[in-house]
Amino acid sequence: MGDNKEYQLVGFIPGETNTLSITNGNITFETEITTPEIEDDIDIQVEKTDGDSNNELTDGLYTVLGHDKNYEANIYLYDNEGILRNELVLNDYRADRIIFDGDDMYYPYESRGIMKVNSLGKIARMYDLGKYRMHHDMILDGNKLVILVDEVGSDTKEDVIITLDLESGDVKEVVDMKDLLPELYEKAILPEDNETLDWIHLNCLTLKGDDLILSAREISTIVYVSDYETNPTIKYLITDESMLDGTSYDDLLYDKIGDFVDTAGQHSVTYIPGESDSEYYLIMFNNNYGSIVTRPDFEWTNYPGVGSYEEGDTSYFYMYKINEDDKTYELEDSLEIPYSSIVSSVQFVDDNLVVGSGMDNSFGEYDEDGNLISQFRYEAKKYAYRVFKYSFDNWFN
Repeated sequence: MGDNKEYQLVGFIPGETNTLSITNGNITFETEITTPEIEDDIDIQVEKTDGDSNNELTDGLYTVLGHDKNYEANIYLYDNEGILRNELVLNDYRADRIIFDGDDMYYPYESRGIMKVNSLGKIARMYDLGKYRMHHDMILDGNKLVILVDEVGSDTKEDVIITLDLESGDVKEVVDMKDLLPELYEKAILPEDNETLDWIHLNCLTLKGDDLILSAREISTIVYVSDYETNPTIKYLITDESMLDGTSYDDLLYDKIGDFVDTAGQHSVTYIPGESDSEYYLIMFNNNYGSIVTRPDFEWTNYPGVGSYEEGDTSYFYMYKINEDDKTYELEDSLEIPYSSIVSSVQFVDDNLVVGSGMDNSFGEYDEDGNLISQFRYEAKKYAYRVFKYSFDNWFN
């Protein structure tokens, strides 16, 4: 019995009879395994179209998050041929990303709960967020998760950040954006038929040392928060100056170098190190969507070409170069990508760019010159929230 080993077998096609071959030395054992159907009505294989690039797709599985639902939306994993290879079943949420730490994975199981899953697919621990309900994003910082949340019962939403200690399970509120940007909070108006004020709508966070860089979709602004855990302070804002009219925040605004249109309704802002600590890059999905429902009188005249919820000409991959010494930002790189007014994601995987255009019901992978390698199209009544590509080394190594 000492030679017994336990493994997780992944990658079977659901609802089909799969052949499993195991070779040990000169001996091969073969058996058939019929896998159950998936829980939801989703494509077993999505449509794949090759682009102009001859480059190879990166290794890994495209991870489709939030397919058509904010709640009770499972995670679906597709290979490079567009074939569904796994379904991660959730309870009461959609999940926004998977966090990998060694052999373990962390992802939301429900809106107030996160689970730790080991390389055998077993739930190693469940974490309870208490009075907080997560939304949109979380990242790993040492032995804790930093999570965007709502405080249940609050008059506002999507404006609070907590930490979850992965050893003790303790939850701590570290940032309330109402305290950091009160003038923008006070400018917001609660729309009719809404119960809570979505005045800033944080939709992603990225870590730079002890600081956080946030995407605020409702005000089309990138927000840099210094010392988020001990003394959160706004270091700078990146947006068009018209977004700050009527506030005293002009001194926080970095200067734009060059002639380009600022992001509108951006997602997936991600920090990329540069030549120094003060000179670096931010990549993002610039939705190019002109909407701010809590400030209905805002004019989008400084954002030519922005689309509506249903229609738009194009969204963009944007890469900003940030210079903190000069207090400037410039457009280092851009690429037209399928239009998506809301949701969506961008991600560097090796030298390739993975793009999920939610409202377009597509995801694709581009080479380093911006040429499409392959695009995948899925069926959906609405959209998928994000599509990231992960190697899942904890399963395959």
